[in-house]
This record gives sequence, C-alpha cells and structure tokens, in this order.
Amino acid sequence: MTRIAGAAVVAMAACAGADVLVMQNGDRLTGSLTGMAGDRVMFETEYAGSLVVDREAVAHVETDDAFELVERNGSRRMAVLTEDEPLAPVAVIRRNRLRGLSLADSWQTHVDVSASAASGSRDEEDFRVLAESTLRRGRMEHQLRADVLGEEVDGERTGDLLDIDYGLKVSLGPAWYVAGNTQYYQDRLKGIGERIALGASVGRRLRDTSFERWSVELGVSQVLEERGGDDSTGPAARWGLDYGRFLWGNRLELFHNHGVLVRAESERGVSIEASTGVRYHLGARWNANARVDVRHETEPPEDNPASDVTYAVGLGVRF
Repeated sequence: MTRIAGAAVVAMAACAGADVLVMQNGDRLTGSLTGMAGDRVMFETEYAGSLVVDREAVAHVETDDAFELVERNGSRRMAVLTEDEPLAPVAVIRRNRLRGLSLADSWQTHVDVSASAASGSRDEEDFRVLAESTLRRGRMEHQLRADVLGEEVDGERTGDLLDIDYGLKVSLGPAWYVAGNTQYYQDRLKGIGERIALGASVGRRLRDTSFERWSVELGVSQVLEERGGDDSTGPAARWGLDYGRFLWGNRLELFHNHGVLVRAESERGVSIEASTGVRYHLGARWNANARVDVRHETEPPEDNPASDVTYAVGLGVRF
C-alpha cells in the first residue's frame, strides 16, 4: 500500500503544472500546449515529442497558464483553458510565455548567438548576437530587435556593426494595423557613422497563427545620417516584410525579413537589409540556427563595396 501511495504521489507531481489534451474518445494526454491554428493543435509531450492533432478529435484542453485566444471575428483575449472554454469560436491559440504579466499581455523573446575563432595562416575571431522581443498588450504590439556583429582578422577590425530597431503596432482589426518605427544603425568600418530613421507606416497581417506569420508594411521615414563626416537629413519611403513558418511538428522554423529604405536624395540611394535562415528547435527553449544576412547600398560610401553578406551558425534560446 505504501508503494502504491508513493507511486501515486510521484505521478501526481509529474503531472502537476502540465497541460492536458482531452480527446473525444476519452484519452487524456499530458504535456505542454504549444498552440493552435485552423484545424491543427500542437502539443508537446516528453514521451512522444511534438504532436499535431486534428482539432475535431479534441474534446477540450485544460491548462494552468493563460493563453492568448484569437476568435474568428478577430477579437483577442487571454484565458486559462478549461472544459468550459469551447474551442469552436477560437481560430488561434498562442502561449503566454511570461509569467507575471496580466491576462491581457503576452511576451516572447529569443536570442541567437554565434561565435568562432581560427588560427593558422591567419587569425580570425568573430561574434554575432541577434535578440528579438515582442510584447503584446491589448491592441498594441511592441517589438524590439538588436543586431550586433564584430569581426577581427590578424588583429585588424574588419566588422563592427550595430543595428537597433523598435516598432509599435496598433491593430485596427484582425488584419490591418498602423505602426511607428525607429532605427539606429551604425557601421563605422563602412563609413556610416550613424543612421537614424523615424517613420510611420500602414501594415497588414496576411497570416498570424502559431505556425505561420506573414506581414507587410509600407510607409514614410525621416532619415538622419552621418556618412564619411557629412551629415544629411531627408525623407524616404520604407517597405518591410516579415515571414516565418514552422514545419515538422513545430521543430523546424523558416524565417525571412527584409526592409527597403528609398531616400529622396539620389546621392544617398537605396538601403536594403535582408535576413534569411532556419532554426531547429531542440526543445521548448533551445535551438540551433543558421542564417544569411545581406546589407546593400546602391550608393555606398567611397571605397566600400555595395553589398555585405554575412553567414552565421549558432545556438539560440527562447523564453
């Protein structure tokens, strides 16, 4: 009897805090609800890995934490899922990844880090840190992105880049939104002391689920730039695209984003930044990643190439 009681306590402890997927046939799966979109429910288990379940086969879901629920009419709310919370009117479910926020908030952050060193015919050292954080609060979405790159070959600095972007989106409905954007960009080795762009834009979410995101923006910016010792200020048109998709049971993530800045001053030309890559999620938090970043200036500073291409492979963490 003592052994049975002990086993029961261990089992209850193991299930404590876990989400429960209750099937129409009465089966109960314990693990972690990743999200839901359309007719698919994503569920992570320790004993079977990531599962993709047909929503019609699910009776209900039970969770301890609050999730963001997006209903078919576009309204958003936070709720703890129970037997009394029907899935029928819900189009998308997202996990609220930060404890301590109110039920109206959700916050997600990921950081990718890569570094390498080599010696021999020439000594090389380089590092790269990319951090992205998104906070959703009601109709507003705050997004902060920071990209830092350093490179050194034979004791000479060959890469020194800092790129910080902040955006605020205000939803006008399930698809459309207006946004304010701020960017600080610095690449001293390429002759760009600093570039500050302040802008406003209109955007549309073409897809916005737990498995796929796809949005586009078009707007105007005011650009202040110090290049080769010369300062300039002028307007510009801005275009942006952000895309991401999960494959293979939420394990493999494909992503691509780019921004295009077209200055009214012809001698400043067009600036293009693009990033494309993959992340393979090793678990709920860790991932291995590979990415290619391209930065192109149609009118680069004197004695500098028009395009810079950077390849990076590293590890990332999500929380």
